[in-house]
Amino acid sequence: MPEIGPAQPVDYYQALALDQRATSETLLPALNQRVALTPAGPERAYAEQARAVLGDAGKKRVYDQRLNAPGAKPWTPDELHELAIAQPTRSATGLLAQLKAAPTRILTAVAGGLLIVLVVVITAVSCTGGGTTDVASNPDASNSKPDANTGAGDASCEQIQGSLVEKAAWTRGDPGYAVVLTQATDLPTPIATGLAESNFDGLGTGGKLGQLQDTGVFVVIDAWFNRDMTDHAAVFSADGTLRESLKRPTMSSGPANWPKSFDLEKDDTHGYHHITAGQGVQIPSEAGGTKPGQVYALAILPDAFDDDVVWALLRGGKQLYKGTLVRFRGEAPTDPRKCTPLG
Repeated sequence: MPEIGPAQPVDYYQALALDQRATSETLLPALNQRVALTPAGPERAYAEQARAVLGDAGKKRVYDQRLNAPGAKPWTPDELHELAIAQPTRSATGLLAQLKAAPTRILTAVAGGLLIVLVVVITAVSCTGGGTTDVASNPDASNSKPDANTGAGDASCEQIQGSLVEKAAWTRGDPGYAVVLTQATDLPTPIATGLAESNFDGLGTGGKLGQLQDTGVFVVIDAWFNRDMTDHAAVFSADGTLRESLKRPTMSSGPANWPKSFDLEKDDTHGYHHITAGQGVQIPSEAGGTKPGQVYALAILPDAFDDDVVWALLRGGKQLYKGTLVRFRGEAPTDPRKCTPLG
């Protein structure tokens, strides 16, 4: 990859050997893989910025129009930084207006020759950390998605091991399995904001839902997905209560108590699953699919110490969810304690 400096023009397609004719949807998996395989440093920063621009259809359209225009001024790293952090908009002219109104930002140099520090912001969301979650509801039922919280209060069902959670996957799972969310704990504001402002398809390299050896769990959001260029972590006890919030500057090794995954951590999964919510738990509308109970999970992690427990992060959610996996007959339950035995 060519070395990119602040004064050099930038052509992502040439530098990363990408096909300009490909759609953002096609390019995004390849860019995700490149980021995942690239160590922290200038090359990863460049790939992160390319993903922010080319992975968004509106931004790619603006980028391509100027790149292809005869006699147009080449894109520079400073200008692409503005494009990468601009709010997405359906209108290319609206996005260009954002860029013209934005002040020129000075890209921070990081130790070892990192010339571009990137912030990937897909949606600007103001987060107050108050604990209120959007409800999947709409008074106009003809124009709304089905309620993702739909489920039966009483059902024939039984809890099963959380490690079998892929059985509840919407397209590749088995009928009659569901994840029932029984508890929700607010995420610290920086982590909730990082989740909201990212374009995660699963957490990928930008974040992690993990298990600790002391039975707790943690959520980490990479600095690339936060405005303050800081890694953030939240550590939760096994009962789902928030234990501590941590932060560290990007590429820093501290603090000493930064969460590390337990070597017997279970494999997580993501995507659309059959998920219902118990009393007091709300599923965000952004996570809802096209059918009742179809919900998108950024991550579902079976607990390594308690076979009856799974942990989850949902698209659009600002909370860590605790739940259980059930096998049922009839309607999916919302309260596993009210299950009647399967005959």
